[in-house]
Parts: sequence; structure tokens; C-alpha cells
Amino acid sequence: MKEQTPVRRLLSYLLADYFTTLLGVLVFEIIRYAVVPGLTERYPTFFLFICSWGVKATFAFFPLMMLFLYYVSGYYITLTDKSRVNEFLQTFVSIFVGCFIFFMVVLLNDILPRRRYNYEIFLLLFVCIFLFVYPARLCLTTLYKHHSSILGRKKKALLVTFRDIGGNELRMLHFAAGQLKIDIEAVEKLSPEEGIELSALADRIRGGETECFIYDVPKDEDVAFRTLGELLRFNLPVFVQPSPSRVVLGVVRYNSVTTDPLVDVAKITLPDSQVAIKRTMDVIVSALGLVLTLPLTLVLAAGVRLSSRGPVFYKQERLGYQRRPFTLYKFRSMIEESEPTGPRLTDDEDPRITSLGKIMRRYRLDEIPNLWNVLKGDMSLVGPRPERAFFVERIMKVAPHYSLIHQVRPGVTSWGMVKFGYASNVDQMVERLTYDLLYVQNLSLSLDLKILFYTLRTLLRGEGK
Repeated sequence: MKEQTPVRRLLSYLLADYFTTLLGVLVFEIIRYAVVPGLTERYPTFFLFICSWGVKATFAFFPLMMLFLYYVSGYYITLTDKSRVNEFLQTFVSIFVGCFIFFMVVLLNDILPRRRYNYEIFLLLFVCIFLFVYPARLCLTTLYKHHSSILGRKKKALLVTFRDIGGNELRMLHFAAGQLKIDIEAVEKLSPEEGIELSALADRIRGGETECFIYDVPKDEDVAFRTLGELLRFNLPVFVQPSPSRVVLGVVRYNSVTTDPLVDVAKITLPDSQVAIKRTMDVIVSALGLVLTLPLTLVLAAGVRLSSRGPVFYKQERLGYQRRPFTLYKFRSMIEESEPTGPRLTDDEDPRITSLGKIMRRYRLDEIPNLWNVLKGDMSLVGPRPERAFFVERIMKVAPHYSLIHQVRPGVTSWGMVKFGYASNVDQMVERLTYDLLYVQNLSLSLDLKILFYTLRTLLRGEGK
């Protein structure tokens, strides 16, 4: 037996939700036709009623609207090890909201003689949808959990520690890992001076000997940050036990009551619903932004072409979510061949910046094409600014915990850009990193909105640097 791929699992949930919602609507319409006298007077037969424009539009659009609400609720974000409690709450709330919207917009203006049966019709719609959608979801989730338990394969973990761990403490770690379906296959004892041998770890990962890390956080904060940064390079889960260390307390959020406290600090801590809403907001705002700025884009493109020799758009490879490379698009604000001797940062008085480029950078108009990166999913509206691999390596030599910011998508704007602005050297990049880490640790939609507000104020004042 093979574990079902995430794409197939997502497709199974989508199809189940679509068809059970459609079936719930059908049952609702059948009962509504039978109990509402005004409908039978207008449509002598059920066939005429079901073929009416309003009912056909309901069948066409209501399930699609509900799929959108299911997504916004975060239901499709986590596809493995779903919590049945969260599943029930997500289903209940999303169906209630969808039915309320449909009732207020459509059914309230339908044929309801003397406005009778208002509450009954709304309750009927909710019950019909819920009683079909939730049992199907519960069956799928139970089936996948049972299938995973039959497969019984656990992830292989490497325990990374700076001290001798044995006896009861090691047994407790094995037990905690077992609760998460993880087997501690080996122990890597490090010394603060030597650190981690990255090539050896890479070999273990390629050979399938290590699929995740269990990190015993040391008391020395500098060593803890450095080691955590190195482990995060591999884009694998890094499990730690909550401790007084600020390395852990600043990142870890733990809400499970059925397992021992062993948490993945390489995993984003934003709730699934907020992840879905954040991505939805990214898509809508970036699409609207690209359309609304099209006239300005054409003017700037013509200006860049006429003001200096070279292409209109500047393309550069940056490192994004989980250190994956992507191509960043900007309006070219510098002369062509601006880095003949290799990667180089810029400052306000850089002679390579064109006259039009200075204006664009002041109002950050050169970053309008970043919206295309947001629409594609390479970036988000708000998140740490992405850097080139060359500078990432330099930063990590000074601040290895820089890898923490790769837990989220990079952004068009960021807390660091609002508070600090552009950096002209590695030291300034490290200084700006403090704000980016604060963002990752306090990630929320309200924080995103505040950063967008202050970014807009910066743009209108022309204070971009």
C-alpha cells in the first residue's frame, strides 16, 4: 500500500465537498418546494420549479461559493493528521456563514408568503448542507488516519544534542517522538566549538537515514541560534521541547493536548484559516494592483526604455520560502551591467542609479512588478524581503538564525522595510533581521494590515530609501 499524494488527497476532499454540498442543496430544494405554499402555487410541478432560473443558478454557484468558504476556513491547508475537533468547528462555521450569506442575499427575497418560515428555511438549509458535508469529511479523515496507521511507517529522526542524554530522559524523548510517529534512529553529539558537519548531515538526508531532527536546545543562546540556523538549512522538521530559552519561547506555539510537548519550530505557526485568508488577500490585491497600475506601468516602462540603455525589467534570482530560488521582477532602476565584478549592494548616492531610478526607488515604484511574483505565489504582500544566495550566505556567517525567516514567503514589504528601509551592507542586513524575526514570531493578519498601512504612508510621503 502506498500513501496517497497530497494532490490526490486534496482532490478527494474537494470533490467530496462539492458533490455533498450539491446533494444537500438538492434535498433542501425538494423539502422547500414541499413546505412553502407559495412555491407550489407558482410552479405547479416540481420539474418546473427545479428548472427555474433561480434554482439552476443556485446549483451552479452555491457549491462554488461554499468551496471558497471552505478554503478560507483553512480546511484545505492541513491535509494530514487532521484534528477531528478542528474539522467539526471548521465545517460548522463555514457552512453557517455560507448559508447565512445565501439566505440574506437570495432566499430572503424569494417567494416567502408574508415572510413566513424565515428561520425554518435558514435552519433547513444549514441542516441539509451540514448533514451531507460533515459525515463525508469525517469518513475521509478517518479513512486516511486508518490508512496511515496501517502503513505504520515512522519518520526517521536524528537527535542533535550538546550533552550526554541517557536513561529515563532518553526514554521520555523516544516516547514523545513516538506520539508524533517519529523514531529516533541516531544521536549526534556536538561540541560548541565544532558545531555541525553539514556535508555529513546532507549525506544522511540523501541516504534516507534522516527525515527530521530532534534538537536538544543548549543553554548558550549563541550556540542555540547558530545550530538551529544550520538545521533549518535542510528544510526538514526540527522538533524541540519547550524550554525557558528565548530561541524556543519566541517561536513555539503548542496547542495539542494528546501528545507530549515536542514541537516543530521549522513550521509556520499561523492558523490554517489565517494562512488561507492571507493567500486569498495576496491573490486579490496583487491582481487588482496589476490591473489598476497598468497605465503607470506603461508610462514607467517607456521612461525606463528612453532614459537609459538596457531592458525595462530587471530579473534576479532570490531565495524564498524554504530557501527555494525564484526569479524576482522589478523595473530596472540602474544602468545596464551594474555589477561587472559580482554582487554588490546599493545606497542612496550610488552612481549606478539612473535619474528615473532615483524617483522610482523613492516611491518604490520599481517594485510594482513584484505583484506578479505575489500572484504566482513566489512572494506575499507582507513578509521578509528576499535576498540573493550570495548575501544570504554572508549574513548566515554572522547570524546563522537568518534561516528562520525562510519559514514564510518573502514579501513586497516587511516590518524591516518599514522600520529600517533598504540595507547597503551586510551589517545593516543583520540589523534589519531583528524586525524580520519579530514578524515571523508574531505573524498575524492584523500585523500584516498595520505594515501595509505604514508602507502606504511611506509611499505617499516619498520616504522610500
